[in-house]
Amino acid sequence: MTNLNAVYRIKILSISLVLFSCLSAFGDSSGTGSSSATKTVREVPFNPPSRYLSLLPFIEKFKMDDVRKSLMLFLEKTHPSRLVGKPGHAKTPGVISEILAGFTATIPASQTNCCVVTQEAFTPDLTRARKMYQDDFAREIAAKFKPNHPTYTRWKAFTDDTLKFLNTLSKVPGTNVVWERKGTLDPESVLILGAHFDSMAHDPKSLKIIEKVKTQGADDNGSGVAVAISLVRLLSQIPLPKTVRIVFYDYGQVASLGAVAMAKQNKDLIKSAKFAGHIDLIRLGHDSRDQDIEKKYGNMSLYLRDPEAPGAAQAQKLARLFQEAGKRTVSGIQFEINANDFNQGNGAAYWDLDAPTLIFTQNMESDMNPNYHTADDFAETLNYQTLYKSYQFIATGVLAWAFDIVK
Repeated sequence: MTNLNAVYRIKILSISLVLFSCLSAFGDSSGTGSSSATKTVREVPFNPPSRYLSLLPFIEKFKMDDVRKSLMLFLEKTHPSRLVGKPGHAKTPGVISEILAGFTATIPASQTNCCVVTQEAFTPDLTRARKMYQDDFAREIAAKFKPNHPTYTRWKAFTDDTLKFLNTLSKVPGTNVVWERKGTLDPESVLILGAHFDSMAHDPKSLKIIEKVKTQGADDNGSGVAVAISLVRLLSQIPLPKTVRIVFYDYGQVASLGAVAMAKQNKDLIKSAKFAGHIDLIRLGHDSRDQDIEKKYGNMSLYLRDPEAPGAAQAQKLARLFQEAGKRTVSGIQFEINANDFNQGNGAAYWDLDAPTLIFTQNMESDMNPNYHTADDFAETLNYQTLYKSYQFIATGVLAWAFDIVK
């Protein structure tokens, strides 16, 4: 019995040492991201994580309330709505840039030039958007329903109203906010994660856009933005061997035009052999049991292209890496891989270039958020436990990719 106890003590000690060596990467940092005040950050030796176990102190450094506060700060500063063309939308790029700049206070002096935040202006391709909505109506509605059918009438009104809304945006520029941390050993290897920041609400009956409503867009897509902000906060403090870029997309609710512009601007990178893929973060705050067909929490989705599509094999490999890393480190949540050619969100813009793309989101088949694109998409309706676990799950995947962790 004495020898057995000794073995247990040795195991516990070894685990503690692993956790301590990894936590040393953070020093004394405890910034919230809401202020860029200068302060001294104690530097200690950094021991790169090499196993899934060693990722735990990283993803547990920031708590659920930290992610919630990031969301609430974002929603508060972009009130009352982030609908493209409205005042809240216009100030959002500056709000995000200010939040990200606040994390520089937690970066050790030797790494002060590690991370860059930029605002990248673009001209929205409204012609593309018009064609997309018209083609969608022709393919999904006009080809299946007669003009006197209620479904035809309803979606015709939606399409006409959307086209009318697009005509009001001719003088509304787009701005993507980009954060990047260059890799220290292999900077040419790049992983892009993105979340759109604009919001939209429709009338539940007519499906027309409600332009004057005050809506938080907490789940769509404040939740994705909160996860992206939390990832920036975490990765700002970790010397990464490979390059990670996190993009806050504008015009996400308008044919994903922000992602379209970003993909076109980075076509050479996306086509290179070193490009790992693009990961879309969208609607990660809704998770119910009563409304869920499966009657359980934590069953989220990881959507991919059809297995036969170009780039699908690399996307499958990246998805399995994220899934394995998350499964080994985060309990109570699972992102089930679903290769169903899900074509919503920013990922579609990267699919056009045959890039490997993952879409982390809610389970669209069994637990769709009933407040989706409504004025009732409030922060009070979210499941913060699932939002936090989503952040942790995705963070472990990013770190596993960056440090080539496979066990």
